[in-house]
Amino acid sequence: MAEKKEKSKLVFGVTPLCEIKFAWLDKPQPGFKEQDIPKFSVTIKFDPAIPEHQAWLEDIKTKTGGKKVPFAEDKDSDCTLVKFHTFSKPPVMDSQNQPIDEGILVGRGSTAHVAYGLSEYPGFGGGFTLYLNAIQIVQLVKYMQKVQFEPIEDGYKNGDEVAPQTEDDGEQRASDDNTPF
Repeated sequence: MAEKKEKSKLVFGVTPLCEIKFAWLDKPQPGFKEQDIPKFSVTIKFDPAIPEHQAWLEDIKTKTGGKKVPFAEDKDSDCTLVKFHTFSKPPVMDSQNQPIDEGILVGRGSTAHVAYGLSEYPGFGGGFTLYLNAIQIVQLVKYMQKVQFEPIEDGYKNGDEVAPQTEDDGEQRASDDNTPF
């Protein structure tokens, strides 16, 4: 008779208030490989100098028994980065537990609590993953693209007619280029 595998436990919790390092909450982050399923995710920073952060990290390490968890050291600080992900769009709530309006993008530096599920997986040597169930934004820093160019009076404008490139133009550029390859 085959041995029955022990079913892994799913542990639910809420993180202490942390700063967001990366957020993919409005649309899923593409995978590294074409066949990877895109995921919504958030990566938050745990500062070892904050007792609540240190206690949470130690609690997760105890619950996982030293197995692999989605923790990484932040190269910019002494903090630990922790990644949470999900396959479906998570609820994004404000500090009063009301949904944040569509179109508002949560940016780096926002502070939040993450509701998560800690789940064990047997494959790839075993480990644990942290599922993103919901996120409560306490202090919002809106994500906005920072690139702003000054208009150029005589420059190209969308809709202007453009002269096609000739073969001579390309050959001239190639001969002027000192690139070694």
